[in-house]
Amino acid sequence: MGGSYVYTFVIQESDIKLNELVRRCQHHDAVAQRLLYDRYNRLLYAICLRYLGSRDEADDLLVESFVKIYQQIEGFGGDERAFVAWMKRIVINGAIDIIRYRRYRDHLDVDDSEAMASVRCADDNGIERFMNRELIDRAMQRISDMYRQTLLLIAVDGYSYTEVAEMLQQSVPLVKTHYYRACNQLRKIIRNLDYETWKEYSGE
Repeated sequence: MGGSYVYTFVIQESDIKLNELVRRCQHHDAVAQRLLYDRYNRLLYAICLRYLGSRDEADDLLVESFVKIYQQIEGFGGDERAFVAWMKRIVINGAIDIIRYRRYRDHLDVDDSEAMASVRCADDNGIERFMNRELIDRAMQRISDMYRQTLLLIAVDGYSYTEVAEMLQQSVPLVKTHYYRACNQLRKIIRNLDYETWKEYSGE
């Protein structure tokens, strides 16, 4: 009978609605914090790993991100979609800080016309046309940090050029150029990994 009681308790806890979970976390409820972690840690860890490529760094970033989530959740109010987007932004900002720390700043400067021409080229052959996720993941790990983060932010997480420029503290033309170069770098890597797939990806 005791076992049945525990089982029922777990089911009830897992069915807690998000707004109630957030409210309890805002009151520093340790059980609610754990439930929030259990509910979203896989989603957020996948983002950590996608941006950093290192499991050790991804593990550390996940822990740091949840600490920030717990600290900043007090002022949050919104639906689940907004809440998930808010958590993702915390994780992505943390990943950007790590990438920025481990690489030198790129001060490349380009004019608007060159950037716009580059983006048109990238959009015409963007990664959204390519469906082999496993090969994309392998190729993404071979792209330099600077280009990979820009490609992920725009093509995967759906941020605008302006939003990415603000997040990376770069100019919009520079972000557009990095995106174009990331797409080109990705195509070249895919070609080296799998020529037949590259032909499908490139439209040849």
